Amino acid sequence: MLTILISAFSPVAASAAVRGTPPAGTQATFVNPASAASLWNWFTDYSLKFQLRQSHASTINADASALALTRGCHDCGAIAIAFQVIFTPEQSLTALNVNGTADATSTSCVRCSTLAEVYQIVDISQTEQQLTYQQLAGLKYVRFELDALRFARLSGAQIQSKATELANQAVTILQDGTADPPARYNTPVSPAVKDSALNARMTGASQPGVELFVKIQSA
Repeated sequence: MLTILISAFSPVAASAAVRGTPPAGTQATFVNPASAASLWNWFTDYSLKFQLRQSHASTINADASALALTRGCHDCGAIAIAFQVIFTPEQSLTALNVNGTADATSTSCVRCSTLAEVYQIVDISQTEQQLTYQQLAGLKYVRFELDALRFARLSGAQIQSKATELANQAVTILQDGTADPPARYNTPVSPAVKDSALNARMTGASQPGVELFVKIQSA
């Protein structure tokens, strides 16, 4: 069993006003769970949960989880990907709590594969602004590519590699609000830190920029 935790930080400035979000001084909780299960021979279940939220709340709780399970089958698989993007202006933020959990389990299986991935991206803007059209279009492209992985006939390791690449593309999109949406974003993947006990976690206020948290478990 393999568990990977990644945390990366890069400065950023975004542009334009956040609308339709909780007012300053409030608390906002965003939950994004993904689950996939296979109990049948030669069947692989694929689940993607993509969440994008913009908030002015002073306290933000971002929770994402991925659960992948195979049981009592052969040549089967389960792939669960939880992808969460949170945008908030620094002026409104006083506390930020990010929690990600990934659980991949195979029981009584033969040639089974499970993969649970959690990607959480927090964009803290230096100004009271919302995401630009280009950024929203770029993130929509990332979501499309993640969803297309269900039809790609790739191995678990290949899906993990591609999903991590797309997560880093999303970071680049948030860093550059003037870029075009096609697939030309490519930020190097941060070195992995293996830790089976810890969740991806950031507590308290943070500096302006883009935080990327990744929790991956496979079995």
